[in-house]
Amino acid sequence: MNPHASRNDRIRILWVNHAAQRGGAEQSMIECLKHLDRRRFEPFAVLPEPGPLRDLFEAEGIPVEIAPMRRHVKTANVLRLAADLIAWGRGTACLRRIIRQRGIDVVHSNSTTAHLYASAAARLEGVPAVWHCRDMARLGPLAVFLGHLSDRILAVSGAVADSLIAQGAPSSKIEVIHNGIEIEERNIHAAPTLRAELNIPAEAAIVGMAAHMATWKRHDLFLAVAAQLVRAIPDVHFAIMGGPLFREDLPSEKRIRSLASANAFAGRVHLIGARDNPWPFFRSIDVLLHPADNEPFGRAVVEAMAAGAAVVAARSGGPAEIITDGVDGLLVTPGDVRAMALATSPSPFTSAMPRRSSGTSSTRATSSTWTGVPPSALTMMRAMSSTLRI
Repeated sequence: MNPHASRNDRIRILWVNHAAQRGGAEQSMIECLKHLDRRRFEPFAVLPEPGPLRDLFEAEGIPVEIAPMRRHVKTANVLRLAADLIAWGRGTACLRRIIRQRGIDVVHSNSTTAHLYASAAARLEGVPAVWHCRDMARLGPLAVFLGHLSDRILAVSGAVADSLIAQGAPSSKIEVIHNGIEIEERNIHAAPTLRAELNIPAEAAIVGMAAHMATWKRHDLFLAVAAQLVRAIPDVHFAIMGGPLFREDLPSEKRIRSLASANAFAGRVHLIGARDNPWPFFRSIDVLLHPADNEPFGRAVVEAMAAGAAVVAARSGGPAEIITDGVDGLLVTPGDVRAMALATSPSPFTSAMPRRSSGTSSTRATSSTWTGVPPSALTMMRAMSSTLRI
């Protein structure tokens, strides 16, 4: 029994995130919190360290606490495993203290890493725990363990839900809630400034990718497609928006920069880093290529569609749920570089994909369920309330 549930006041939710940097999962969380009914819910947040996300929380009037949450990497190193266990104990103890001091009613973990800490702390304090699963990682027995500690599991796509069930998480606790994405008129009509910034000719096509520089995002496939297209099309450019989100992404970034600087690209691959405002990028590109073959949702896909860019993605994960193949985008076999090159090419030999969307993808994106932040937030809050049985 939750010791706080009988209070005649707002439901206190503790949002736990494993990173202080701003990524797609964090942006989705912030946008939902903006539409949270503050008459019913009182949010608090926990981060592992100070950072940009703390500023965003505080700008929304949400108190932020700091608790150590070390990211765990699969390893057979006994010393590393011992250090991870000690870090887990410290982080869990800190979260238990915050739950008690703040009188928390329900704990919401915004990632699997956060849930490693938060689920144990919530269980030990007798508070319901909600696992917001935003990835398709191979968890093994951990999926069963975390599922057991969860009162509710929110999956950002059917693909994520299927992945969890296949790994042993209880299907009875899982609910699919697509990310709500805030799309405003001023964003979808933002000035397309990328050409001027990069000195790209007006007649040249731009193929873009938007993803932080993690290995699983498959920047290597994007660059392999670029290598094919630069040989066939003299006036095509490529732009990658995003940077390393975690320390373990740094080697991937180094590798991507090395590949992108190859002489064969003749300066037509541009790495522009992470951007606080992504909309000028999406408004500037002609085609978004999203090559990740294990994408849980695909926020960039929806944003590119809303901005009017043509979209090509691997036929798997979240993008396969977002895109209607041949209607508002193209889906290709995961990992098939030639198929991606053919679908992405803005040249006449691929008439199926225009340089800019005809409007179907933009209309569908801006009217779809995954671009409705208030409905998504409302569904999430109903899930929270039902977890508390109120």
